Amino acid sequence: MFDLYVGIDVAKESLDVCLLVDSKRFSTSNDSKGFVQLLKALPTPGSCLVVLEATGGYQRAVVAELVASGHQVAVVNPRQVRDFARGLGFLAKTDRLDAEVIARFGQQAQPRSLEKSSGIQQELQQLMTRRRQLIDLRTAETNRLETATTKSVVKSLLSMIEQLEKKIRQIEKEISRLVESDE
Repeated sequence: MFDLYVGIDVAKESLDVCLLVDSKRFSTSNDSKGFVQLLKALPTPGSCLVVLEATGGYQRAVVAELVASGHQVAVVNPRQVRDFARGLGFLAKTDRLDAEVIARFGQQAQPRSLEKSSGIQQELQQLMTRRRQLIDLRTAETNRLETATTKSVVKSLLSMIEQLEKKIRQIEKEISRLVESDE
């Protein structure tokens, strides 16, 4: 049993968050920059249960980031949350409202949090760190591309960006494999 429940409504490009204890709500992007903001806004890892719906894969990266940071995370069935919302009389469906309903579902249903062995957690943490590093490198190379004027430098930058994107995709596949390996 936790003192605080956090609901996150996950979309392709955004995360709507509700901290149930004080109904604090905010939105952030569903990317590495948004994950940094999310982690700063959440309470100490282990003191809350973060609840998200399974959303066809859009939740994978944020789940991996949360677990790697030590948070207790539960991924729940969207149909069960929707049925719960109807039972409470929440008929409207907005991202902000969904985040609150997801948090309330977590509080009432007490879904099981994902459990990872310490070996898997360490591997996940290292993969997430490496993913962030590669994204930072790609951003730097993309910024350099904007000011490059010679054909050979542009060609070199494009080649490096392509290689970095390939490595990022490989890391993301490995992260997905680890996250999906837990029932």
